[in-house]
Order: sequence, then structure tokens, then C-alpha cells
Amino acid sequence: MNNSVPIEPSTRRQVAVVVAVYNKSPYVRACIESVLAQSYEPIELVIVDDGSTDDSWNVVQAAAVGSGATLVRLSNGGVSKARNLGFKALRTSPKYLLFLDSDDVLQPDALQGMVMHLDRHGTAAMCYSVPILIDEAGTVLGLDVDQVRWASTKRGRRRMPDSEVDTPIEVIWSRFRAMPSACLVRCSSYEKTNGWDESLCRPARPFQAEDKDMAIQLALTGDIHRLETPTVKYRVLPTAHRQALYEGLLAVDRKWWNAPLSTEARQRIRRAIRFDSLVVMLDAVGALRMALRSGSFRETVVANQRLLRATIRWACLPVRLRKRPAA
Repeated sequence: MNNSVPIEPSTRRQVAVVVAVYNKSPYVRACIESVLAQSYEPIELVIVDDGSTDDSWNVVQAAAVGSGATLVRLSNGGVSKARNLGFKALRTSPKYLLFLDSDDVLQPDALQGMVMHLDRHGTAAMCYSVPILIDEAGTVLGLDVDQVRWASTKRGRRRMPDSEVDTPIEVIWSRFRAMPSACLVRCSSYEKTNGWDESLCRPARPFQAEDKDMAIQLALTGDIHRLETPTVKYRVLPTAHRQALYEGLLAVDRKWWNAPLSTEARQRIRRAIRFDSLVVMLDAVGALRMALRSGSFRETVVANQRLLRATIRWACLPVRLRKRPAA
């Protein structure tokens, strides 16, 4: 189903926002309203309902009245499929794209700030910001303090300061959380990718690592820039998929370790994966030092086990990733 207001073929909008919705009826209205209230115009809005079983579709229809948004409804296929279909449903030729999660809320000047940055930096494929975390009720929890950027050095790693804009591909691999809602993507760069990987977030599989995969694809087409000003409020909802997330990240590693790439791209990718493994090991060393200082026998044992697993992972990385991912 596709409901839309006709747009003249000559109309060109700078930014298109694609919202993928699945069972987010309590939050999707606030998400849509944050797009319509942006200080930067014009905006094309596409909303894709991914087979919601709650009242999301009715909320979407009511919130989008008079907005000119394109509304698409499909059977549940996962967020990657929804985003890919949302991109195909665009009626204009935007310069920039934002894939917004339906439980997140854009800051009023989010698009304006990101567009200004990409307009000034023509080599950047994407810019992003650290999100403001909110809970189910919309209460602000603070900035996402876990967004640490580790860069590779000859001696190991260094923590990148906020003032350093460029985010190299090894940083993306290491503890980088590429929340799509906080990212503005150059459309010409996105068109060089294979789109959102639908194998990484199928409905029957709980893990989702398609966001990191997209950031990697974009990093191979241009620079990735970090903005200091937050652009989105990211809603933190209860989840029990920690192990599934680990499996998803491992699937991304396997996909790219074995990907048919040019020699230069393959070397970049494998250096980045090795660096990520090194960061995990160094984090484990730090945890062990803290446990020893605390004097807790139990914490020391747990930290030792963590370091052992991380060391084995680092030492056996090529063997662990040699197996190609299932089609």
C-alpha cells in the first residue's frame, strides 16, 4: 500500500528521511512530528510500516495527515528490507538521506546542522553525532558515554578527542555504534553501496548488525565525520539480545574478512578487524588491573577469564573468520 501526494518531477529536495516502523505505536508520533518540525526545509518523508501487529499503522496515518509523506506498508521482513524499500519509494532526487528509527526523536536543528557540515566537506560520505539517551517515557538519561573512539597507533591505540572530526575505518570497527538516526548520508555515496544487508537482521533472527555494516560500506566510499553537537534523542528500550548482538557483529566480521574486494580495500578491512580484536584484549587487560586493585578474588577470576578469551580471539582471528558466512 502506497499513499502519497503527487510531487512535480522538477521538484528537488535536499534531504529525504526514511522512517522504518515495527510495533512502535507509543513512540512513532513523536518521531514523525520531530521530522515535520525541523528548521531545515524542504524534506521528503517516507514512512515504511514493516508489518506491525500493534496500532503503529493507524498512528502513522494520523500523524502524517497533510504532510505529503509517502506511506508504505509491507509484511514483516526486517528493518533492512524496510529501509531498502523506503529508499526505492523516494519520489525526488535528494542530495542527502537520513534513516530514522521510529522510536527516536530528532533535535529541531538536526538536519540543518548536518546538511551544513556535508555541504562544507565534499569528501565526507556520512556525518554522525553522539546521541542523547532517553527512556521509554522520554526522560533524558544523558549522552551516550560508551561512544569511545579508539584509533590505531604503532604502540597500540589512542583515544580520539571530540575535536577530531574524521573517523577512520578501524575506529568504526572498534566499539563504534553507528545509530542510523544520528547519521546523515550523502546519497551519491549511498548509491555506491549494496544497500542495507537484509541477511543481518531477518525477523526470525534476533541480532541486528546492519547499522555497522552500512557504516563500513560508506567508509569505503568516503570520509566519515563525527559532529560534536547531538542531533537525535535515542530511546533506550529493554532488550535481552546481548549474545545475539555478539553473533551479529561476528557475522559482520566474517562477511568482510571474506568479501571479494580489491587488494587495498581488503588490507584496510583486515587491519581494522585485527585492531578491533586488539582493543578487546586491551580492554580486558584494563579490567584485570582494576580487579587486582580491588582485591576481590571473584572479580580477579572473572577478569582473568575475560582476558584469556580475548587473547585467544586475537591470536586465532584468521582461523575464526576464515569460514564464509552462510548465504
